[in-house]
Amino acid sequence: MRDNPHIFNGHEIIISGAGPVGLSLAIALCAHGFECLVVSKESVFDQKQGDFDGRAYTIAAGCWAMWDTFGICEKIQPFAQPIQKVEAEAASFAPLSFGFDDGQSEDRPLGYLIEAHSILSALWEKAQNTKGLSLVTNSQLSGIKTHADRVDVSWNGSEGGASARLLVGCDGRESYVRKAAGITFPGHDYKAKGLVATVSLKQPHNGVARQIFLKNGPFAVLPLPNNKASLVWTEREVVAEALTDLSDRDFELELKEKIGDFLGEFSLLGGRFAYPLKMRVADSFVSDRIALAGDAAHAIHPLAGQGLNLGLKDVASLAETIAKAAHVGLDIGSPLALEPYEEWRRTETINMATSMDLLERMFKAPPIFRGFAGLGMSLVGKSETARSALIKQASGCDGENTPQLFQGRLMQFS
Repeated sequence: MRDNPHIFNGHEIIISGAGPVGLSLAIALCAHGFECLVVSKESVFDQKQGDFDGRAYTIAAGCWAMWDTFGICEKIQPFAQPIQKVEAEAASFAPLSFGFDDGQSEDRPLGYLIEAHSILSALWEKAQNTKGLSLVTNSQLSGIKTHADRVDVSWNGSEGGASARLLVGCDGRESYVRKAAGITFPGHDYKAKGLVATVSLKQPHNGVARQIFLKNGPFAVLPLPNNKASLVWTEREVVAEALTDLSDRDFELELKEKIGDFLGEFSLLGGRFAYPLKMRVADSFVSDRIALAGDAAHAIHPLAGQGLNLGLKDVASLAETIAKAAHVGLDIGSPLALEPYEEWRRTETINMATSMDLLERMFKAPPIFRGFAGLGMSLVGKSETARSALIKQASGCDGENTPQLFQGRLMQFS
């Protein structure tokens, strides 16, 4: 419980969006004594009735540590596949691959693979039982007005509304909050889609996440419990759409022809889903009484599986920024209070987005450049120092920039 909470009209903070980022932020803030209102365009999530959209997320060690402070890891654990090793290969050249083990702890995995609906189920259940957290479902923001001392929001064409000190947009790439704040979202589209499918594997995957770089984009095999795997196949838009429309049998044949023995024997489970790929970073993560987090603030290429991890690090950083500002008596919606979050997260996000963009471009470049990229990847795989640095970066636990929640600690200030 934080010191001297400044309750405003029943809610200090309004959060637009009830995905993993929005709900995690609300839970983190309420654990510190804030009163939060979450506005969700969806109904309360029910795993038994929810539509499975095919997605599975790579969850880094820091994100898992934060969720552990919420007390939800026990619920998620049965649906989580520990990642014991990561391997990558550059196609069309002599075999180039690297794998790395977590040398920091023999019993701690590099991260986890979890299907999206299992994450949402746990977070919704926690949110509904969190003191100080209110939920408005089946509602979309339709008005935002900022004032010197508050922000007013309305939803569903003014059928409802509320005021708070701070509004946080966790409402995705097409964020209403970002657009209303006049924050631009520069970047580019890859003119490609990530085709997602789930398969059952004949051979044990042993917790190994694998990726091969093909001419049109990377192809990833991400391990799931019960020897299943989530496939993420990047292709040009027109090709991805055609593959989505194929029968299961024809899709399996196309897949085998494309990647040969890389996947081994498999059988398709469920449907296929295609998502457009973009690279975008908001020009600012904060405005007057407004902050952005997750996909509302950035979108990166999924080849390293860091999209949600970036969003969850936004959560940990923003929660700590808000809590520290309140602790020293600042107005949590003021520019002075929010500036540290902007400085903390935006540069790191730009660096990650640029790195993924460069890697994607290099492996789609003419053969000589792809060869240099493959050679560089091979050298990284042979360097213990480089592998250690990759592990630390992927975990989200990078020294002084690591939020307290990512260290598995509740936020505290002396």
